[in-house]
Order: sequence, then C-alpha cells, then structure tokens
Amino acid sequence: MKINFKKYLKNEWKSIPDIIQMIHTMNIKRISFVAIGLIIFELINLINKIFNEHLYVIIGIIVLCLINIIYVIITQTLHKQILSNKVLTKVAFLSYWIFIIISMSPFLIYDIMYKSNTPLNITLLCALLIVIPIFERLELFVIFLSLLSFNIILMVIYEAPINFIIYVIVIILASLFVSNFVQYQYIHMIVQLNFEVRVDYLTGIMNVRGGMDKVQTILELTKRQNTSIVLYMIDIDYFKSYNDKYGHLYGDTVLKSVAKAISTTFTRISDVVCRYGGEEFLVCSVIKNSHEAEMMANQIQKNIRNLNIDAPNKTISPYLTVSVGYVVYNAQFDDYKSDTNINTLLGIADTALYKAKNSGRNKVESYIMPLINP
Repeated sequence: MKINFKKYLKNEWKSIPDIIQMIHTMNIKRISFVAIGLIIFELINLINKIFNEHLYVIIGIIVLCLINIIYVIITQTLHKQILSNKVLTKVAFLSYWIFIIISMSPFLIYDIMYKSNTPLNITLLCALLIVIPIFERLELFVIFLSLLSFNIILMVIYEAPINFIIYVIVIILASLFVSNFVQYQYIHMIVQLNFEVRVDYLTGIMNVRGGMDKVQTILELTKRQNTSIVLYMIDIDYFKSYNDKYGHLYGDTVLKSVAKAISTTFTRISDVVCRYGGEEFLVCSVIKNSHEAEMMANQIQKNIRNLNIDAPNKTISPYLTVSVGYVVYNAQFDDYKSDTNINTLLGIADTALYKAKNSGRNKVESYIMPLINP
C-alpha cells in the first residue's frame, strides 16, 4: 500500500515507537529546562519579596519552586524508568502542568485582592504552554480546560471584577488556539522527517525501517488478541537480467510496477507492504487461517503476471514472475509467545522463499510450523 503523507500524519505515526519515544524524551527535557529556569527566577523573586507583607506571593513562590525542584529531581534520577512506561510518561508530563496551575493560584488571588489590572502570572503560564506544546490534542485541551476551570472558580470565590474575569478567559482561550496551531506545526515537522526516512523514495511504499516498525506493532497486537498474521517474502525472479538488458532506469520502472501490484493486493490499513531490499518485498497481513494466506500468495503472483512485463530471461515465463515464501503465525497456538519475534518469523519466511527459488522460481512455498492453524 503506497503511503500517503496526510493519512500518515493523521494516524500512522502514533503507532511508531521511535517517534513517540522521541517526542516524550524531548518533552521531558524541555520541561526540565523550563523548571530549572523557573526555580532560578522565583528564588531571585523570593529574595526581593521576602521582606514584604504579601504572604500570597511568598507562598506562591515557595510552592512553585518546590514543585519544579521535585520535578527536576524525579525526571533526572528516574529518566529511563519514566520513558520505558507509557502511562508513567503521560503522568509525569501532565501532572507537572496540573501542579503548576494549582501553584499559580496564590498569585491570582494576590492580583484579585490588590486590584491588579491583568494577571501577569496567568499570562506567563499561557506563554509557556504555547512554546512547550503538548503533543496530543486531547492532552492540550485537558490542560487548558483545567487552567480555565480552576481559575474561574478562584475568581468567583474571591469576587474578581468582570473585566478581570473576561481578560483571564480571553487569554486562556487565545493561548489554547495558538498552542494548538504551534503544536500541529511541530508535529508536522517531526512526522515529515520521520516519514522521509521510513518511505522508499523509488516505489513510494515503506522501506524496511518503516515496515519493520509497523510489523512489530501488529505482532504485539496479534499476541494480545490471539489472532493470526502472515508474513510474505517476495523476490523478483532474475531481476538482474532487467538491469543488464534494458538498463537501470527500466529496472526502476519494474520495481515501481511490482510494488504497485503488491499494494493493490493488500489495501487494508492494517496491511504492511514494504521494500525489504533490492528486488525483495515484505508483506504482513492479518488473516483468519492458512488457507487465506495461500490464496493471497497466489493473488500476488496473479496480479504481477497481469502486469505483462516482458521477461528478459524467458526460461521460466515470457513475462515477469516472482517467487514467494511465507509463514503463518497463529498466536492462539503459540505456547512460547515471549520467544516469538519478528526475526524468528522473517527467518522462517526467508527459508520458504529460498525453497521457492531453489525449486525453479515462480513458485509459492510456505514453512510449516507446529503452531500454524490449518
């Protein structure tokens, strides 16, 4: 299946562990940097305010400093443990902003009680939320909704003037809009860079890196749900002859045509089609049983035969052919799921492919495993 960037940006990147890990690492590092900056700023501010009578400000500074100090200590000492657990990462990231919102309340109370025209600290907090975006839209709304709700409650309790309330609501909603735009642009840049390194420039389908990432995700899901998948290794027969007889540009055209033919066979979102290397392609698909896997293998050969590409070496067929090796994995019958990985299945599919090639090419071979559902 040829990769469309818009669809990739919308859904596919979320299933790639490398991108998610990179975003989480970047978020924690950036927040830690901001936390250290806030600690230094507020400690200087505390020295200036310590002899004043504004208790709310002193409390706010102390609480804010403590939260940031605790956050920096935890994230620096437990960095690897936090990033290794998705739930823990989310908690560490979101809880920081929630605590910061709460710790800002003394400043807001001070602004209301001393008739400040604008809540400066709320404005600064919104600015931070813009420049350090939250990468999930739902998380973004949760943070800003928490900020809005919490401060409205405080403003009602302490009877803030209407113009003060309007200012706070406007600045928070405006910041939400800007932050949403900024974080989309940021995601767009990150995903585009990862898209370019995961898609084969010649054929437009995934390269081996992008394909393996997605197969890994599908395999993990298969194990959890006790379903079945099939891995196909597909090799163009005597591909070197196309380059030798017609030139490399024609060979590239052949690769594009074969990639398109395979992609038209596997059109579901869950299907993985990638260029494994040279003239080899890897396909992973969710199936019901081994009979369906055999039918799809035959369909691959049929679709490629229908391309009617003349074969320079006509010892097998007048037209281009492929050899196919595949393995069916049924998690329901696997008593050793923890030991079954991508490399195991790829090795088996590759053995089947070489069996097809050594038996005369233009063949389909499967490697029978004890855990295959007939």
